[in-house]
Amino acid sequence: MKRKILMISIIFTAFFSNVWAQDFTRKFDNVTKQELEMTSYNKAPEAEAVILYEDVDISYDVSG
Repeated sequence: MKRKILMISIIFTAFFSNVWAQDFTRKFDNVTKQELEMTSYNKAPEAEAVILYEDVDISYDVSG
């Protein structure tokens, strides 16, 4: 009986921790005219491009 409760608890925790960990409140700002007309970036003038937004997906596998 204890084993069943433990397994149900682990599955329940794993499922809901993944669901609640998602952040779907991303807000994208409008690109300004100044950004579109930019020909160089002050912090890295030798750069060929500037990343204005980067979407990163991070996951951790905790096992052990």
